[in-house]
Amino acid sequence: MSNKYTVAVVQAAPVLFDVENSLKKAAKLVDEAAQKGSKLILFPEAFISAYPRGLSFGTVVGSRSVGILGCIIGIPQSKNMAQNQKN
Repeated sequence: MSNKYTVAVVQAAPVLFDVENSLKKAAKLVDEAAQKGSKLILFPEAFISAYPRGLSFGTVVGSRSVGILGCIIGIPQSKNMAQNQKN
């Protein structure tokens, strides 16, 4: 006997800075996925906290630069990247 399940992966944003309406939105999305037969429904990280994913507030966390490897393999650097590497 094979156990197969339908899984839904939600690609949606929360209601910015509004936990209550983010919860309502999540409930609606769960209902929609369940009606289509999903038994497991995955949401983006930090969806319920209503943290505005994509807004950086002037900070950079986990950014990558071309660095020395990019120079060796010939990836061109923008002026901003070159300036960031100097700092």
